[in-house]
Amino acid sequence: MKKILLGVAFAALTSISAYATSACSTFIGQDVTTIGSCTVGPLTFSNFVVTNAGGGSSTPLIDLAGVYGPSAGPEPPAGAYGLNFNPNLGGANSLTDLHFTFQVTGGENSAFLFNGGTTNTQIQERICSGGVTQSGFCTGSQLGSDLVAAGGQTASTIFPLTTTIYVWKDINITNTSTDHLSSFDQAFTTPEPMTMSLMGVGLLGLGLLRRKIRK
Repeated sequence: MKKILLGVAFAALTSISAYATSACSTFIGQDVTTIGSCTVGPLTFSNFVVTNAGGGSSTPLIDLAGVYGPSAGPEPPAGAYGLNFNPNLGGANSLTDLHFTFQVTGGENSAFLFNGGTTNTQIQERICSGGVTQSGFCTGSQLGSDLVAAGGQTASTIFPLTTTIYVWKDINITNTSTDHLSSFDQAFTTPEPMTMSLMGVGLLGLGLLRRKIRK
């Protein structure tokens, strides 16, 4: 029986490793739509989609520029894991408006956004459960409030702990000859493993206490 159980456990571990995703840091400098999925700490980022929402013939492009986590705070908040992106807006690129969606899995309860562009740039963000369309419509429920950050500004929102969230962004600049947006940060906080462990121990203790009282 022990041999059978060990065999099952080994097969399960092998199956899990076969589907493991690479660390996001291995994709820095790469177009996000070619990544598929990647991990930062306990979070998995996936299903990156970028569309040109402003017209014109230029191909939309967002590069993965950096990875960080957990943050020491205060901005982004302590315990946050996230990515830095380059949407390549401004200068020789004629694009003025991008829609950007992706999925985050791992258990998140807040989102943080920093717009590293010039003054006349803006990023609007919406967090959804159940899915989100390229136009920003939540097919499930909206989590928290919309985040809006002009160039050099930050925004954040808090929501109930959710295993999988869907992120929508509208990224735009006013004038390609005077404005540029080549950097923004996106981070999410997730409960610390120790906190979750202590919660589990506490619930176990309550269960044992109730059982003892019933006896």
